[in-house]
Amino acid sequence: MNPLGALPARFRRGRLLVVGCGDVGLRVLRQLGGRMQVLALTSSPSRVPELRTAGAVPLVGDLDVPASLRRLGGLSTRVLHLAPPPAGEAAGARDGRTLALAHALRRRSPPRALVYGSTTGVYGGFCHVGSTFGRCHRLIPGFVVPGSTPVITHAR
Repeated sequence: MNPLGALPARFRRGRLLVVGCGDVGLRVLRQLGGRMQVLALTSSPSRVPELRTAGAVPLVGDLDVPASLRRLGGLSTRVLHLAPPPAGEAAGARDGRTLALAHALRRRSPPRALVYGSTTGVYGGFCHVGSTFGRCHRLIPGFVVPGSTPVITHAR
């Protein structure tokens, strides 16, 4: 059975929620170019016009304020999570932002797919504006969460 059930056609179309619409998130919005309905979570009401211009339906909510995320449950069939953990959070610590998002998404029907995009911070001082790197580059110790397996297919 279709996880979206017997809904009108406009609600059966898959929806993508982009969490973290910085440089990479905005690039994703532009690449999609209206091919699917995209929702974009922002903690800054002043960014609503920019996100709307980029083709998304802006939603104001803050990963640091879990109550502001309640309405996210059941809104999207796919999630692209690009928001970084809080600044200064120790490597290996539980990411409260991601946990708050996960709890909110589970409130109703959870998304069929969730992709978490790590920051380029795992490459430490290697990254410079315009640098290109890939899987073959070594990670700088201390920048990787112990036990994690970072995967980069292409970044610039």
